Amino acid sequence: MNDYSQIVIVGFGNEFRKDDGVGLYVARLLRKKMSDRVKIVVGIPDGYALLETWKESSSVFIIDCTESGNK
Repeated sequence: MNDYSQIVIVGFGNEFRKDDGVGLYVARLLRKKMSDRVKIVVGIPDGYALLETWKESSSVFIIDCTESGNK
């Protein structure tokens, strides 16, 4: 398998702010269940690091959550 066929899953969020930690939580759960052929990243410090994370990947999945406040 080459680098171009790698799958990346990125969990976004801040675990100390309500729903914002959901992306991190789900990514950590997936890390326990997925094979080593899937790269799972928990938390990204900035946009440049995000681009570098998936630079040579074939598929990228981003897990994030937000609360709209709309009831």
